[in-house]
Amino acid sequence: MTVETVTSAILEKMSGISKCQQRFILHIVRLLLQIRGRVNFTNLARYGGHVEQYYRKWFSKPFDFGEFNRQLVSRFAGSERILGFDPSFMPKSGKHTPGVGYFWSGCAKSVKWGMEMCGISVIDLTRQTSYHYEAVQTNYDSAKQSLREYYAEVITQRADALKSISKVMVFDAFFSTKDFVDSICCAGFTMISRLQHNAYLRYRYIGEEKGGKGRPKQYGDKIDPKNISTKHFVEVSRTDQEVIYEGVAHVRSLKRWGQVGHFTYRPSRMAKSPRLYSTSALMWATSRRIPLQK
Repeated sequence: MTVETVTSAILEKMSGISKCQQRFILHIVRLLLQIRGRVNFTNLARYGGHVEQYYRKWFSKPFDFGEFNRQLVSRFAGSERILGFDPSFMPKSGKHTPGVGYFWSGCAKSVKWGMEMCGISVIDLTRQTSYHYEAVQTNYDSAKQSLREYYAEVITQRADALKSISKVMVFDAFFSTKDFVDSICCAGFTMISRLQHNAYLRYRYIGEEKGGKGRPKQYGDKIDPKNISTKHFVEVSRTDQEVIYEGVAHVRSLKRWGQVGHFTYRPSRMAKSPRLYSTSALMWATSRRIPLQK
């Protein structure tokens, strides 16, 4: 099965696309696989056999790449899927490009001037691979909303289309804040995320209840990540590289209970114990062995 065959089959299922635009998409898909160097209008004209104005004209016309990639995922991805979300920094000089500003660069471990892309991917658990779904440029008004509020808005605006693929979404520790978690859960997603290093977690109280008035005691002792209680957490996996425990805990910063996975990595140089937080389905996640950032 060739790239042209797959692309043509997907375009036939999409509505509102003319024959001319179909030919252009087929042309650009082949060209992107062949081109060397930067992908810009100059190089597209150099390798594609058309003038720059041809590519500028067609790229200015709307095309639903999200729907195109959704059709691609439904055709090739396995049945066990989850969604991933992560912003990515791109260096960019100048001050007149829309959306340019200061953003966090994970590679440089610092804030740098440039652009940022919100990347949404579909993770195939069966084949242990990820498919690109959509890229959205970060372009928000800092006077009206925070960066996390903007990220939540990007996801909730696409909630119906994303939930048709999967209702489980994975994030890193930056997103483990109450407002963001509430927004994602209200949109109908199950959120899985590593907790921040200073998260305050408490066991569920399982002791004997005292008589008298008042609400029953809910919270037990504070969780010590270096000494996890086997009365509250159950071992779900043990290998030469890691040991995983799973249990219910209260996350004080999020003001909610959640399934929490405790990961201990070996050897000792990776002795930190990151926790994985899920609003409702961590046991499902750990049993499927989702690859995690250590």
